Amino acid sequence: MVRKRLVLHIGFNKTGSSYLQKCLHQNAPQLLSKGILYPCEQQVKYLQNSQHVPVAAALTGLPVYWLLKKYSGDFDGVMQPLMKHIEESNAQTVVLSSEAFGAIDVTQKEAQKIYDYFSNFDVDVIAYVRRQDDYILSFYQQEIKTGSVKPFNLDNSIDLKQNYFSKRVQIWRDVFGSDKVTVRPYDRKFWHGEDLFFDFVNQIGADIVGLERAPSENEGLDFRMVALMRHLNREINRMNPKAPWAKKQRLRGTILNMLAKEKLLPSKTEKMSLSDSQVEKIRQHFRQDNEQTFSGTSISADEFFSERTSGRADNTQFKQINRKALLGLVVRLAEKQLS
Repeated sequence: MVRKRLVLHIGFNKTGSSYLQKCLHQNAPQLLSKGILYPCEQQVKYLQNSQHVPVAAALTGLPVYWLLKKYSGDFDGVMQPLMKHIEESNAQTVVLSSEAFGAIDVTQKEAQKIYDYFSNFDVDVIAYVRRQDDYILSFYQQEIKTGSVKPFNLDNSIDLKQNYFSKRVQIWRDVFGSDKVTVRPYDRKFWHGEDLFFDFVNQIGADIVGLERAPSENEGLDFRMVALMRHLNREINRMNPKAPWAKKQRLRGTILNMLAKEKLLPSKTEKMSLSDSQVEKIRQHFRQDNEQTFSGTSISADEFFSERTSGRADNTQFKQINRKALLGLVVRLAEKQLS
């Protein structure tokens, strides 16, 4: 009996995983006609939204902060319907996707658990990596979205372990074998059809005929919005220190929606950016690591993370926002509501 092939998309984070998963889910019938199963039955415990984070959490045993409680701690309830669905399908290729597979706290021990569980499959692993200057800014914005109050500091951001992709990739190469791990740049210029979804489909050996892209997700924030959200996080934490994280998030979202409705937020997006000199500092710092990351591929570190000479300035700080300014926005909003 021919073993089925399992393609494991492990992220990494901040590389368009939500968009890719939405596309895979949306195109599941078309992919099935090409012999590719993206398990996405309705009302099953192995799928949360469009991704397989319950599977990643069950197999690794690691906590995942965005995993819903109803999926937590039920290994059989997650894995049994998944394996039954795979066994009953005629598709010879199965795709599972979650950035929780390639999370920062995943070690060789967890990767081995995944390898052992899927020992009856021919497993291929695919990871996308993002050049570190973009990754650092995107990761910081995600921290702000999830409640951080820290101001941006480049020096503190550079040496975080999630930026060293070679170490994260090597875990999977050591367990599954280097020939079974594909590393792709999160960069449109490298993508088949200049689209992440089309590139992924191409990497697993299928054509893109009849497949449709989904709307893009998780676009970068305006740098002034990042500062505003950080200050709101601080004020909400100060006033409601014991409130659950989800409640704080809802409160912040309500405030931002009210400000947007009254047109008190920036109308034109100016994304966070680093100066050319800051980018070059990061490029040189990670050059050797990037060489190791793309070892065995046709992509060099300098192609992945090329020099930038755009003349951009450091656009990461917005010091004008302070407590007085925030109170002023609240007063203006109150005046509009009362008028």
